[in-house]
Amino acid sequence: FIGLSIGWLALYGAIRGAVSVPESLIITSAFLVDSGATLLRRLLRGERFWEAHRDHLYQHLLRGGRSHASVSGWYMLWNLLVALPALLVAREFDTPMERWIVAAAVLAAGLVAWVAVRWPSSSRNRVEPD
Repeated sequence: FIGLSIGWLALYGAIRGAVSVPESLIITSAFLVDSGATLLRRLLRGERFWEAHRDHLYQHLLRGGRSHASVSGWYMLWNLLVALPALLVAREFDTPMERWIVAAAVLAAGLVAWVAVRWPSSSRNRVEPD
């Protein structure tokens, strides 16, 4: 729900001209990376990506024994240490291309972090599709 709400607000901000599209991608980067990488992982594994599942990073972390507060704290830390500084940098650039580069760098960093957390246990937790 939080990711969807932030996504809608970022989209609304982009439509109203308050933020550029690359800036809205930076704002929603934690949620975009988690949902995008999870979907790609399910597609590559031949799973039914349209069915309900519990494969998102935050669910993986909860199953690993972390509390909801801890997982929320990690997402907040990402936003404070990565997304917010990147957003401030992107806003300083004059050209859209420079903002797109910053957004791509944030999404790439998020993907690296996602893989670093998910990869070690992906083979142990693999469930074959029906």
